[in-house]
Amino acid sequence: MSEYIGAVAPKFSVSGNTGMFGPIDSPEPHSNDPEYRAAAMVGHLGFPVHHAYYAPYFTNCNNEVLNGDKTEVFVFPYEPEGVELFWSVTRYSALTRNTIAGKNDLFNAYNTKADTNGNITVTFSIADPKDGAYWMPANAGKCGQMRANAGKPYYFVVRYYKPDVDKLPPKPCK
Repeated sequence: MSEYIGAVAPKFSVSGNTGMFGPIDSPEPHSNDPEYRAAAMVGHLGFPVHHAYYAPYFTNCNNEVLNGDKTEVFVFPYEPEGVELFWSVTRYSALTRNTIAGKNDLFNAYNTKADTNGNITVTFSIADPKDGAYWMPANAGKCGQMRANAGKPYYFVVRYYKPDVDKLPPKPCK
């Protein structure tokens, strides 16, 4: 599974949900591509691109598959250009496509505040970095018990609502 995610899924980070939900004869790129349309059926992508743009990220800034054992840090603009309504960042298990139960899996414009540079920093890690970054626990289970997803892949989706897709930010690498 990790090899597939590392080899195939990252190409959807570039195009997001463009072409996945319109009619097959849509002028959107990839609208008649079977692989893109199949990805839409198994993903967390549900609105046409003029309502929301979904950018799934399966790899870190070195293009390595995201893994629950490794600390990863991503920096997002708090007020991204090209977003009229709001944004959100949600983390999922790459094996189950579900959020990790009992943990904070979502940050958005309503539950975060910008830093002095106008950004938010999100750390995906086992331990809370306690450095002011927003933390998404990578492996901890209920009551602090380690979960079975240690060493397992995960991904996150950045959603931009009412987007201008030509102005959206790039991959949120630090």
